Amino acid sequence: MKRKLFWYAMAAAVILTGMNVLTSCSKDDEPEVIIKSEVMDFGIDNKVTAKTTTEGTELSYDTWIIVNQVFGQAPATRSSSDNGTRIAVTLTNKLQNLNSEIQVDDFEFGGEPAISISYGVMDVLRDGYINVSDSVMLYSVEYDNFSFSFEIPYKVASYDDGYSRQVLPYYYYSNVVDKGSCVTDMDIDVQNTEKGQNVWVQKLYTHKISVELQEQNYDVTANIILKKCLNTNSETTVVSCELIDSGISNVQNADDYTTYTSWITVKQTMLSGTSQEKTYTADALLGNVSGGLLPYKRLQSKNIVEQKAYLLELNKGTISASNFVYVNEIKSRYIIEYNMFTIDFDIMHQEAVYDDGISVLAFPFLRHSDFTHTNNLNYFGDFDEDGASFEEHWFFNKLSSKFGNATHTATRDFQAIIPK
Repeated sequence: MKRKLFWYAMAAAVILTGMNVLTSCSKDDEPEVIIKSEVMDFGIDNKVTAKTTTEGTELSYDTWIIVNQVFGQAPATRSSSDNGTRIAVTLTNKLQNLNSEIQVDDFEFGGEPAISISYGVMDVLRDGYINVSDSVMLYSVEYDNFSFSFEIPYKVASYDDGYSRQVLPYYYYSNVVDKGSCVTDMDIDVQNTEKGQNVWVQKLYTHKISVELQEQNYDVTANIILKKCLNTNSETTVVSCELIDSGISNVQNADDYTTYTSWITVKQTMLSGTSQEKTYTADALLGNVSGGLLPYKRLQSKNIVEQKAYLLELNKGTISASNFVYVNEIKSRYIIEYNMFTIDFDIMHQEAVYDDGISVLAFPFLRHSDFTHTNNLNYFGDFDEDGASFEEHWFFNKLSSKFGNATHTATRDFQAIIPK
């Protein structure tokens, strides 16, 4: 579920000094206008004032510009001063901690989040010849089940008299460091409705980052309550679950696959206050390796050199769900890279999880480990083709892997055509 960002409108704290303010009393006394100007100098104060509150940190500093302004009202013109007009602006940035609630469908985060940084402008305020833009840096965090953004505001001032335009110096955030996140269980929230009771499962997600401004680091924290509604009207709703025992049985092994049953015994406490022990099973869980025959390959030589071998996890998906028991299938690939080609084997195993909406318990499971592989190149004969001579070989690959007490094996072979 994606959160709609709320743009905080923050009024710019702008102090303008040394500006001439003209008023008109009659048509003959029209206000002067700048017909020419020149930026003489600009700068920024080195000191940033920080004020820390429970909501975050307020940062402020001054930036300034000196402009030689020439005013005109035919036939007379005049200059603001020999030294120019100095205009100072105080820019205030508010780093606010994020506190929010997000309703989610589940608590499956999906691993590490996707992180992105973007920039935007929320509003532009004008005072005299000074424009102050309320800008924001968004540090966005996206999981499978929810997303949010840290909003890091900053202000940019610019001078514009219609003749001269200049962006004033400003400090920007750099060196963003992600300090990580954690999830803490919270008490369930039971709400009475006209139709019964809704049970809300709640978890507190905390995430912290730091940003650097003018060689100082400042922390920003997100505290997000993740809420999942069980939408139940029954007092038999499970509100807590404790693992009592677990195990694996009915193991059936073959050369390249294994099936087995995994089980857990739990103690469940209901919304009514009663409790019970119950055993859940996941039957016919499967693990296997697979290879197969590959199309023939034309190789440059018989000098086949293995470079590296590794296991790559591809995806994980739920293949069944019934009575709090979810079975997930994890697919991987064992890859062997040679100097002239690559061989791969498909690896798969299944895992079961108990999930009543509040408690999540893993069933015991088996998975592949201790991978070993062998290969050999066998000569089968010679042949001629289009006036050239070739040798026919077969390249044999065998993969072995432990799976519980069993050893799974698979082959991956192909015909190799090699010039003589």
